[in-house]
Amino acid sequence: MLDKIRSYLEERRESMVKTLCDLVSIPALSPEAGGDGEMKKAKMLVRKAKELGLPLPRWYDCPDWRVGDGARPNLAITLEGEDKSRTFWIITHLDVVAPGDLMLWDVEPFKPVVKGDKVFGRGTEDNGQEIVASLYALSFLVKEKIKPRFNVSLAFVSDEETGSNYGMLHLIKQGVFKKADLVLVPDAGEPDGLFIEVTEKSMLWLRFSVQGKQSHASMPHEGLNANLVASKIIVSLHEELYNRFNQRNDFFYPPYSTFEPTVREKNVDNINTIPAKDVFFFDCRIIPSLSVDQVLDFIRDRAGDIAKSFGAQVDIEVVNRSEATPYSGEEDPNLKLLSSCIKDALGEEPRIGGISWITLATFLRREGISALVWSKRDNTASRPNEYCRISNMLKSAEVFTLMMLNL
Repeated sequence: MLDKIRSYLEERRESMVKTLCDLVSIPALSPEAGGDGEMKKAKMLVRKAKELGLPLPRWYDCPDWRVGDGARPNLAITLEGEDKSRTFWIITHLDVVAPGDLMLWDVEPFKPVVKGDKVFGRGTEDNGQEIVASLYALSFLVKEKIKPRFNVSLAFVSDEETGSNYGMLHLIKQGVFKKADLVLVPDAGEPDGLFIEVTEKSMLWLRFSVQGKQSHASMPHEGLNANLVASKIIVSLHEELYNRFNQRNDFFYPPYSTFEPTVREKNVDNINTIPAKDVFFFDCRIIPSLSVDQVLDFIRDRAGDIAKSFGAQVDIEVVNRSEATPYSGEEDPNLKLLSSCIKDALGEEPRIGGISWITLATFLRREGISALVWSKRDNTASRPNEYCRISNMLKSAEVFTLMMLNL
């Protein structure tokens, strides 16, 4: 059967590449990124699915009046199985991150270019290659008139890059998933294709607003420099957090918690003005053995003490918080299935571990649903000149097909 799958996919290589290019050419950006959402891309995907003879999708749109269509699309294409009490899901996301500085790109981000084994463009690897791979994997079962043991569903969701409130969290609220379901989220991996992600660090995003007093820069004694206070807080927290919360866990990479200052908002327009307000953000990724509350309490106390020493004030807002979910264990039937299919496709035993960022799997694990993350990728997502390898897309489709056949 494996040779038959490989032959089927290889015969459709050009069609898969064209499908990928057509999808990538549509900028599916969230309103937060200055875009108009994912609806045009979703409709293009449905047309491609129809061409492949796949079942009609079920839509789970989430209202969002910030976009022209008034809603963010979420859809599922389901091939019914012999046993309809359980579903195997492959979940990919429609949205992409903004291209960033166009001067750093060698191609136009939304005009995909094929060069040898690579397709360049924003969203090719994240999550385009896996969207296409899942469509063609399911098309194999349809063409061969194979009825899987359980339902097989492909879900395509919005808003993954900016919080998932209009995507995965909306589907969970709609009761789309059951605890008995098995889920694969192909949104992280390694170039060799042998890494399976089974858990993720906790995440904490914080917004700091420092309040001082504005004055002319030549008269600093008449003001209170919020920039200076903020800088002291940033440097102190960065050093002290790494020193205080320095536990290691080699299951993750990197094997420790990270605490990094990121965005800093504009304060004043003039070089000769001391700012009264300075706003900055921290991104914290915390290993599961550490309490997020403990980290947050320390940050609040330490930042407050520093601000007080200057006579300033600091307000700290939690922008996003996600608690680490426990690893389900090696006896998880979903893990056994995926491991077996990877070994069949790649010829080697896969390894398991955790990652530092949040995927859609986290939301499902919180609901007690078995969700794994796997992909064969070069990890160019979110970078200038993002690309995916066509060979990786084919291999993903191969693994997906094997999983569907071996439920």
